Amino acid sequence: MDEGLLEGEANLKSCLEDWSDLNKEFTQLEATHDRYKKVLEDLWDIQKKCVTGIAHHRYRMKQITEKMTKIKENSKPETDEALKRLRSEMQQRKSQFREMEELYLSIILGSVSVSLLNKEDKFAYKYNYETFKATNQGLVGHSSLYIHGFLYIVQFFYQKGALYRLRALGQRHEMDITVEGFMSWMWKGISFLLPFLFAGYFFQLYNAYVLYRLSQDPQCKEWQVSFLAIIHLILSVGNITTTLKVVVDKLRTDRRQQLTTKYRFNSHEKKDS
Repeated sequence: MDEGLLEGEANLKSCLEDWSDLNKEFTQLEATHDRYKKVLEDLWDIQKKCVTGIAHHRYRMKQITEKMTKIKENSKPETDEALKRLRSEMQQRKSQFREMEELYLSIILGSVSVSLLNKEDKFAYKYNYETFKATNQGLVGHSSLYIHGFLYIVQFFYQKGALYRLRALGQRHEMDITVEGFMSWMWKGISFLLPFLFAGYFFQLYNAYVLYRLSQDPQCKEWQVSFLAIIHLILSVGNITTTLKVVVDKLRTDRRQQLTTKYRFNSHEKKDS
């Protein structure tokens, strides 16, 4: 018989034996995988029970807190001491809940339920998240530079033209420079922009109202929504207040100049007569 055929039969026999061994190992692997799925299903059930239990505890604690607000303090020393101890224990219980719910993940992911079962996974998740956040911030910051740069250029040329005109009229000092923001000397030539400015500011105020309503929704559990509502409210109120102050000061100055010019002209007429 040819040596090649003999070698082929030997290799085939070896392959069949290896495959038979793999079939036995695969049977064990299937059993292990079935146990893994069973344990994982049990884990999900336990996790669901924990989440439900924490929600139930929070609801009961909220009811207890509402009842505590109806209790008058300084009524009896025993009552005050019991209230103080109860508040301390409830605060400690809230801290325990934060540890159970993985506070770091809940802050990042909001209401998304994520559980990392070992420290290696937690460190890997944190590393990947921080890498993603740094990359994202770099891209956003780089793209926003074009917008901010364009706005600064437009603002610079507008202020430069306004200063040039006011210097030529002798109404501004030679050493005045362009600044960031809205100043009273920018009034001339910018009156047509006021409706657009106020439209933008009131839109910020509307965004603050919408975000506040969203934060009051029972399904909203993220603190970021309330924080964004506060930021939009501060921005809108600050911008509206600043612009109104500049407008009012300018109107008062113009009114004062008109009255000064009027009475000065009248006094000159009396002297001439």
